[in-house]
Amino acid sequence: MTTPLDSQELAEQLKHELEQVEYEPLLPIEKTLILWSLGLGVLSLSALAFFK
Repeated sequence: MTTPLDSQELAEQLKHELEQVEYEPLLPIEKTLILWSLGLGVLSLSALAFFK
């Protein structure tokens, strides 16, 4: 049975794995979805503030 890793070892392992990942830019559809999501969130918050 393996022993659980402490937070320092987990952080080092995560850092090592993230260094190995290649950069992938966002797809245009992903950018569109993010903007729609942010827009709906701002619209919802402003509607809640206005009709309070």
